[in-house]
Amino acid sequence: MKHGIGTVKWFGGYNNKTGKDNDYGFVEDVSGQDFFLHKSEWQEEAAPSEGLLVTYSILESKGRWSASSASPVEYSTFTELATIADEYWGILNRVERKLVSQGLTRSLRAMGMQEASDYLEQLDDQQLKKVINILIGSGSSWDVVCKIEEQTGLNILDVCDWSCFSRKLVLHKSADIVARINCESDERAKELIGSVKSKATLDMLAYWVLTGSMNLPLESASTQSRFDNFLHGLGDSTLHYPDYLTGLFAKEVNLAKACIAKLLKIIGINRILKPFGNEFSEIMPLVKGVMKEEGQVFLLEVDWELFDSDYIAQNAEEFAQAVRAEGGELSENVEAISSRAPNDLLMFLGLAGYTSIADRNRVALTQYIQGVYLKKYEFPEYLKSYVDEEIKPKGGLMSAPVIGDIFVYSQFLAYLFQKDIKFISLFEQSSYLQTRLDAFVLKELFALLMSDNAYDDVYRIFLGKLWQAISACHLDLSNQIDQILSLFPSCGTLSIQSTFLDGGLRRENFSLSCEAVYWRKQDAYLCRGRSCLNPKINGGQATEYFGYSIYDWFAHYDISYMEAGKPSARDFPIKLAGFFNRLREIWSVLHCRDCQSLMLPELKYARVEHTVFEQGQFVKKDMAPAYRLTVFKCPNISCIDHGVGHYINHCMGFDCYSLIDDRDCQARCDTGRYICKGCGSCCSDHAKTNPVGLCPQCGDGLVLYETDEREPYSNRVKRVVRCQAGCGFEIGSDKLSKKFYQESCGPVFSLDSGRDLP
Repeated sequence: MKHGIGTVKWFGGYNNKTGKDNDYGFVEDVSGQDFFLHKSEWQEEAAPSEGLLVTYSILESKGRWSASSASPVEYSTFTELATIADEYWGILNRVERKLVSQGLTRSLRAMGMQEASDYLEQLDDQQLKKVINILIGSGSSWDVVCKIEEQTGLNILDVCDWSCFSRKLVLHKSADIVARINCESDERAKELIGSVKSKATLDMLAYWVLTGSMNLPLESASTQSRFDNFLHGLGDSTLHYPDYLTGLFAKEVNLAKACIAKLLKIIGINRILKPFGNEFSEIMPLVKGVMKEEGQVFLLEVDWELFDSDYIAQNAEEFAQAVRAEGGELSENVEAISSRAPNDLLMFLGLAGYTSIADRNRVALTQYIQGVYLKKYEFPEYLKSYVDEEIKPKGGLMSAPVIGDIFVYSQFLAYLFQKDIKFISLFEQSSYLQTRLDAFVLKELFALLMSDNAYDDVYRIFLGKLWQAISACHLDLSNQIDQILSLFPSCGTLSIQSTFLDGGLRRENFSLSCEAVYWRKQDAYLCRGRSCLNPKINGGQATEYFGYSIYDWFAHYDISYMEAGKPSARDFPIKLAGFFNRLREIWSVLHCRDCQSLMLPELKYARVEHTVFEQGQFVKKDMAPAYRLTVFKCPNISCIDHGVGHYINHCMGFDCYSLIDDRDCQARCDTGRYICKGCGSCCSDHAKTNPVGLCPQCGDGLVLYETDEREPYSNRVKRVVRCQAGCGFEIGSDKLSKKFYQESCGPVFSLDSGRDLP
């Protein structure tokens, strides 16, 4: 009798001719043929539903075909399902195959094995292999496989396609699979490994890699990841390994160490460590021990990119030893850890010749070295030894590239803090200190102050020395703004200034130093007439001398204001802050427009008796350089503008501070003073006779007008300034200084009518 499998096409339903429900229907066989199915041939109580997958015996009577003994596929017998699988497997769809496979497994578990054994014995080798592969491919559990092998006497490995094996089957058969592959030729072994490697256990993968049957990297990312899990497990002494894996090595040898030794030769140290990420603690002793036995130095073989900052910090001495042993041979590895190395190792690397790394980490190294001076840190022993053995014989720390500069500056500040005049000789011996503006300011000021010179004399002499250093190109203010602001901090009040550049007025953003003075009337501080809410002129911002501002240094040397805590514009520190602000404001225009050379102020010598420290002793002097700091000349003798003096200064008009540059100014007042383009001011005489100001283009008077608009925040009526001669000069409302809103500035005219406002 032939067995069939198909889906219920329809069954039952109301019959209009008979007036009752049908007791029959049709099944569509997987071959495409329809079979009649009567209720009497249905094996279940509930009627079959449309689309149900069923099995049946196929009957023929008088040329008519019908389904007999039909039942849902899940209740079919093993013999029925096995026969169907053998005959129809090729035309079943994926869902039907799955149902048949699951039915086979279920029925095999439920019945006695005799029926299955009887059926399987009737099959030829090809049919038997097909049915067993279907069973194995359905994910049959280990007990089903054992039943088949027990009843048939077959070995699943002989009759099955290994690619059908489930992970669970591969796990239970792992030892047999490994043994079978070992008996095959190399070509056949690789073929068999390829069929099961995606389901192989970690131990199997490791065995094949260790025996050379598989090469890394593995083709599949998931297989690669599972092998990495095996590597990760080598550090766990509690794991149990199968006999076929331990049998690779002598029984008395630690398996993990043996595997590592072999893997070092096959895949290398970097591939072994990669799966661990940053968690090396378990495996590292094993790896280092094996490499030592093999005569290898761990850090000379491994890629340092694998190490995180914690590991590097904990093993800094080991890294230093490797660098000392190999020097420049490790440059790529050294670069790889440079961003994660601790400060002591960074310092070692800088001293060992990796100056570019030290330069990139100059800020961190400065903080570290200054912390050593402040006794916050101590050099570790490996660093002390290196300094004693390698650096001191070559001149010491202060002679080392990059690192030496940091030590020189730190020592300079330490001497200054200790009020030790050695800071003077250290500055004079160091070409690096002589290029630092902050060091220059501190050295020149306090060398003069410690010599008991009067403050006014110190100020004049200091300005002379500053311009001498600028003229000699030792200092460049454009590149040393941070150093200026570290000594003369910004309060944020003076942040926007008007500047002349290339003949036009331009507003630039500056972070200028605080130059606040005390305004007794309002008990407040003012910076150039503006309220200063965060005055920096009293110091006290830094607790350690490495962060001292000039005001902290003055306080440390007992130099105070004429009235404690209440500075005035006449006080020495405030004059210094104001000078540096003005110097910075005019710096951008202090270049010759023909050759771009920095123009220098006119120099003359004045008789100023003062004391200086020279060659270890205080010496009296009676002449000092003085500069006329409003007239500047190009020093380039080949320039056509050489020797021509140019007047450059700030406007002294109320709240203006624009720059007056005679190269841009077109008009002077009748007293010979240049007229400011920012506010029309020129001299004290015209401030009385022409309070609005004069036109900087034609020299005629300016007229102040009120518009019918108001400013959005202050609600103040907007004003504009125009030349009364009609030359076209105008100062818009957005550029007017406070001067034009003073009661003394007038008369004020209506912009619409032109009449004088009351």
